[in-house]
Amino acid sequence: MLGAAVPTAWARAPLSGYLAKPTEQLALPGSRASGEITPDGDVYTGWAEYGLAVGNGLQPWAQPTRILPRPYVPLFLSRLTRGGISYTQQVFTIPIDGQPVTYLSLSAHNDTGRRLTAQAALQVEYSRGREVTGFHGVPTGAYRYERPATTPADGFFFQLGATFDPRWQYSVAGRDVLRDGLLLVRGPRGGRSLSTPDSDSPVAAHAKEGYFRSLPAGADIRWTWQIPLEPPEDTSAVARAVDAVSFSAALARLVDFWRRQERGMTQIDVPETRVDDIYAANAVEILQSRYQTASGWVQGVNRLQYQSYWIRDSSVDTVALDDIGLHADAAQNLAFLPRWQQPDGLYISRAGQQDGIGQALWELAQHALLTHSAAYARRQLTNVAAAVGWIARVSAVDSLGLLPPSTIQDDELLTGSHITGDNVWAAVGLRSAVDLARLAGESTLADGWHAIDLRFERALDAAIARASARTGHVPPGLDHAGGFDWGNYWVSYPLPILGPRSRPVQATIRWANAHSREGIATYADGALLHDYLGFPIYETELQSGDVPAALNGFYAEVVHTTAPGLGWEDGPTPYGGRKAELNLAPHGAFAGQVVTMLRNMLVRDDGTAVELLSGDSPAWMHPGDSISVRDAPTRFGTISFTLDMPRVGSGATLRWSRTSGFSAPLLWVLPYWIKRAQLPDGRVVGRSLRLRGASGSVTVVWHASLPSLSVAHATAQLNAGYGAHDEASPLVRAADW
Repeated sequence: MLGAAVPTAWARAPLSGYLAKPTEQLALPGSRASGEITPDGDVYTGWAEYGLAVGNGLQPWAQPTRILPRPYVPLFLSRLTRGGISYTQQVFTIPIDGQPVTYLSLSAHNDTGRRLTAQAALQVEYSRGREVTGFHGVPTGAYRYERPATTPADGFFFQLGATFDPRWQYSVAGRDVLRDGLLLVRGPRGGRSLSTPDSDSPVAAHAKEGYFRSLPAGADIRWTWQIPLEPPEDTSAVARAVDAVSFSAALARLVDFWRRQERGMTQIDVPETRVDDIYAANAVEILQSRYQTASGWVQGVNRLQYQSYWIRDSSVDTVALDDIGLHADAAQNLAFLPRWQQPDGLYISRAGQQDGIGQALWELAQHALLTHSAAYARRQLTNVAAAVGWIARVSAVDSLGLLPPSTIQDDELLTGSHITGDNVWAAVGLRSAVDLARLAGESTLADGWHAIDLRFERALDAAIARASARTGHVPPGLDHAGGFDWGNYWVSYPLPILGPRSRPVQATIRWANAHSREGIATYADGALLHDYLGFPIYETELQSGDVPAALNGFYAEVVHTTAPGLGWEDGPTPYGGRKAELNLAPHGAFAGQVVTMLRNMLVRDDGTAVELLSGDSPAWMHPGDSISVRDAPTRFGTISFTLDMPRVGSGATLRWSRTSGFSAPLLWVLPYWIKRAQLPDGRVVGRSLRLRGASGSVTVVWHASLPSLSVAHATAQLNAGYGAHDEASPLVRAADW
């Protein structure tokens, strides 16, 4: 049964992950309610916080390390040993009668040869965290999202929950902990109250239940608490509902629920388990961060302090969903987009953030192209025409022929400047609009939009040339000094507004790499590590053919993930304490970009051809290894393939199949470290091999030593860097990954 056993790798050493104090989200796609696992292992909701204590003396759980035994399923597992007894905590959320209910389960196993007593308690409080003021001005605990928070409109920050009231009365009624009649948790049978409910402060207001069981040698026991993420006032109804779903039944429901969510998703399998796990876990993160409102589905960044909508983050995640075949979810996200288009045609989700118009056009076009839907493209033409018209009008009267200057209180943090990223994204949007019109069969409209794009990009090229001459690379602002790197890193990806090998782009790559630390990008003039800012740089390196550099960036991101394989935004300082007190993990922009990058490393579609394995890692090419991709969508159809390395000798065999009507060239890009390759009959093969037919098989023979690029190598490098800075190694041993 899922989670019943501890994985072998866990028995060797816990996967500590990068963040010293990680957080996880508890949520179901669609549901408004959400919860969190705090760094010390508590379950935190908008109504209360639930903390376990175990062992003699009932010591707090205080275990920040959690793993996903099956990364396609959001079940978090952590473990402690106290007094000879191994305690394993499992936390997951399932729907019961349409409402999200979190299961907090604790198993105890007697590892010794003598009888011992397992002890556990659950304390229910309003908050256990040190009080701080959050991003939105709402007091909250450190490493906890703000609650409750109302929203002025769907898509802005909100959290369900309660405001602390010192008059609250807690009570324990049988298996239930209630507060003023509101059901907070239903516990296991056989508990007893260990303390009198108190309510004189947010930290002290609590009820505690304790559980004891005498365990013979080798015996075990399980206790399970059920926590409604939106507590009902009808406690009898929810009690009947949760009693009908036992722990084992809940696990089965969890697996079935996520199998249905992931139906049709591209399956990726490479020889590095950690890479596979990160792909799966981050696809789940994107899906978990989606919630439904009266205005439609919102693609949030996470369900914690980022339970909000930004076009820039949503577009990255929505395109990632389309990239991996989850088209229905992407379509639901895109249906929310029109509410962010102003009457004049501008798409914008936050004041000053003009990059949204290009990102909106890009994600609309990508969905139409990857689903091959001319009908969808035609339905978008009115809104797209309004957006293109806005760009044409404002650029016609602008002094540089671009989008108007903007003041942005996020990302670049520039005042009154022509923001580079805004204009790069506008060019991406114009090119995307042209593709959309052509797919819709509107060639005259496409030609007109292409003319607008040509005028705009000529002005943008000139502005970038002047700015690059001044700074030596493409800067954040085109006409103002300063600002933080952000949109300027997207100048050649996802579309090559400037060619990836062009002088300004290569200079910008050198700039980004010179300002990276621990192998990843930095923000705020190098003061902070940033976990997803560097992805467009790695993607540009991949496009330019600098595969080793792209792989180094990818692996640096892999080893900066949390133990479950998820990303974050910023907060940690280089070689510092690895903490993000307010900027909570996981982060959707990381999730979307890491999912898409792995897909692009294996299946890259540039609109003219489809390349397989252009980002192949040497860690996946040992004798006996195998790489497989199933049902990867492209603009030309769906592709599946398997690459097998022989157990003896060198080279590989590629087997592929593609849908009928797949008209674009299909290329197998050979590994970058191969100097000479040939077919079995002796014919020499170049850097790539054209694959013909709807399906087939081809074997290529080569002889080469494998470079040292892998998760293990990146882990060792990062640990060595921390050791050189007199910091304890932040990660598990490389062998455990």
